[in-house]
Amino acid sequence: MYVSNRLHNTVAIFAVANDGQLRMISESWVHADYPRCLTIDPSGESCIRATRRAIRSLSFRISSATGGLQFTGRFEPVGSPAVMIMLKRS
Repeated sequence: MYVSNRLHNTVAIFAVANDGQLRMISESWVHADYPRCLTIDPSGESCIRATRRAIRSLSFRISSATGGLQFTGRFEPVGSPAVMIMLKRS
């Protein structure tokens, strides 16, 4: 589970057990100010984050082993993002 922390400019990464218990694994810096929302692509391989003050989206690779996030170096300018939804192409 991934949770945006606006005041820390991070995303907290949690493991979810079969019984629903959460265990914090780590935090990942968002490389910008005020993360607003995030979404995971349908393949589960990448995460896109939108930031409020930087007015851009950033992409991260998701580690299949740890769930950790690695910044790809890609910044995409967008308007004033509030919500993002990944769509699967058919």
